[in-house]
Amino acid sequence: MGWDLIPPIHLLTSYIRGHFTHSSFTPDIFQLFHFRHLLSGVAVHSTTMAKDMTLLWGSGSPPCWRVMIALEEKNLQGYNQKLLSFEKGEHKSKEVMDMNPRGQLPALKCGTNVLNESLAACLYLESQYKSQGNKLIPDCPAEQAMMYQRMFEGLTFSQKMADVIYYTYKVPEGERHDSAVKRNTEALTTEIKLWEGYLQKVNLNHVSSNEGPLDRKLKIVFSA
Repeated sequence: MGWDLIPPIHLLTSYIRGHFTHSSFTPDIFQLFHFRHLLSGVAVHSTTMAKDMTLLWGSGSPPCWRVMIALEEKNLQGYNQKLLSFEKGEHKSKEVMDMNPRGQLPALKCGTNVLNESLAACLYLESQYKSQGNKLIPDCPAEQAMMYQRMFEGLTFSQKMADVIYYTYKVPEGERHDSAVKRNTEALTTEIKLWEGYLQKVNLNHVSSNEGPLDRKLKIVFSA
């Protein structure tokens, strides 16, 4: 997915810290927003020069980070990339609109195939380069089920977060209501508590050479 405007992650975390103070809201939730690079020690297999790939991306965009992490995990190097400015409206330029009529980022072109949804791009890269780099989809049915469940649950979390953070940006002043703000805030608070329960069962604090594909995939999903 791609949002029209996504502020830097530290602004998101600062905003949430200032608006959610209940005791169950611990710093663990911020693990969801940390950018995870592929670190040394993780097994890799080979490297492919991805010169036929083009990625249009924007700074501060978790969906863009998600695709970039997937490209790194699959050891796809040398792809064409272009950093665009949300503030200057470059995500609405003809270059982007030709690839994504919604004018959103990221936009990934692989040969003649275009993928504008970040999750779709991650799944496509894993499907096309299964034997390349790190395996992102586990074979174990239980782990695979959890991976897909959390992947798409993340979209719900992102939407509820956006409903709070972007309320004053997207809703005209005359149409804003305190009741809507309260309702959106309560919905996000409930969602955060749910994810905190998930995080208690998953260790995202370090990357080790023994981590499995589910651990790596969770980090890609949680970057959004």
